[in-house]
Amino acid sequence: MFGRIDDQKFQSGAAKLRNFIALPQGPAVNRPGTSFVREVKTSANRTRLIPFTYSTTQTMVLEFGDGYIRFHTQGATLLAGTGAAYNGATPYVVGAMVSYGGSNYYCILASTGNLPTNTTYWFLISSPAYEIPSPYLSADLFDIHHVQSADVLTLVHPNYAPRELRRLGATQWTLVKIPFVPSVTSPSGVAVTASRGEAFNITAITQANPGSITLSSAHQFVVGDSIYISGVGGMIELADGFYVVNTSATPALSVKNYTTGVPVNTTAFTAYTSGGTVEYGSKIFDIVNSYVVTAIGANGVDESLASTSASATNNLYVNGAYNTITWSSVSGAIRYNIYKIQSGLYGYIGQTAALSFTDNNIAPDMGITTPIYDTTFYENGIVSVPVTNGGTGYATTLTGGSFSAVTIVSGGTGYSGTPTLTVADPTGTGAVFTVGLTLGVITTIGITNAGSGYTAPIFVLADGGAGPVTKAVLAPVLSPVVRGAVVLTVTDATGT
Repeated sequence: MFGRIDDQKFQSGAAKLRNFIALPQGPAVNRPGTSFVREVKTSANRTRLIPFTYSTTQTMVLEFGDGYIRFHTQGATLLAGTGAAYNGATPYVVGAMVSYGGSNYYCILASTGNLPTNTTYWFLISSPAYEIPSPYLSADLFDIHHVQSADVLTLVHPNYAPRELRRLGATQWTLVKIPFVPSVTSPSGVAVTASRGEAFNITAITQANPGSITLSSAHQFVVGDSIYISGVGGMIELADGFYVVNTSATPALSVKNYTTGVPVNTTAFTAYTSGGTVEYGSKIFDIVNSYVVTAIGANGVDESLASTSASATNNLYVNGAYNTITWSSVSGAIRYNIYKIQSGLYGYIGQTAALSFTDNNIAPDMGITTPIYDTTFYENGIVSVPVTNGGTGYATTLTGGSFSAVTIVSGGTGYSGTPTLTVADPTGTGAVFTVGLTLGVITTIGITNAGSGYTAPIFVLADGGAGPVTKAVLAPVLSPVVRGAVVLTVTDATGT
């Protein structure tokens, strides 16, 4: 409209309305007035007001000050009243308010038996107004970004971990960090036991060429089948492993070496005593099966990080073969997810409320993998440590290296005779070199003995003849030199 002076509405229009509200129908009405409710806690400090709107009938103004939050609604300030009397036997949670010694205290850390005067667990509400502690300093208040969903106000700031301000009751508000790691811990003690499928018990083994193995019942093994023998008693030479059926006359059979194909001669073997099983098993398909387990929290949503992996070698394609995965109970967990590795990733194979799971060749669902938690946000972490005084005498443990090569930077000129190369060093000994010449120029340095303990070598090259016209320049190449390390530890009452 600024450029349309020919329009008649230009004459009755308004570029700016102060203390008015323009209605869609055309007229302007006075804006609602304001009224003084209460002075902020500390007028000398910067203070920010942030709206909190749950519904058209439940609205509040939140007063963010230096290290605190107060609450105002319906033209008044929310008052703390008098909290329930402190009871040392009561387990208090964050947000609880108690009365002790004539003052109200707000619980900032779950506590049982810690007096309200203990500032690790309690915050003193120093006035009649209800307030809760906040980490935000005055200088940071106007850099806070916020968004509200129902009774939760999410707050973010570049210098603070994201937080949620939650309304649990009229005088029960909590300001908590948003957890980006699970509340439930990972299972421990994960183990895998392989069961190789239908197995036949061994009842006898002869000492013959080839040795005859008698099974407890009729079998269907044929010549050329790959089998797995384990647990043989007495005849220790018939070790657990893969064999190939050499002859088959149920319930007996003989075997040959899986690799060489030579029938197994048991004539000189120790006599069989008892035990042992024979089962079908192909070494080609006998693979390492690796598993991890996660715990599901009581809310049915939180899932822990994956446990350490556990593995077992088995051929799960064999009829009746399976792996049993077991683990220890996790406090607060209601279920457990089990994942099996495939192509380098762990895919979901099942869930159970028990402490064991059977995998009978379940194909992993690679659309569901183990959770990854990114602790992008941190607060009060150690970013750097300024060194105000470097001290002296550190790294006194010095282990030198040995010569791995000698680099010829310049071969020099005019060398004659038989040059010799030695090395001066405060710690190293034992190095021996050979020097090769081509037309008076040093072209090769051979290492007869690399020596040890060298830290600051200086080469000494003697010509053995009339002396060079220009001296050669050599550079040492040492194996790594290990110096003593200084370890910095941090001690803090709360930090980890």
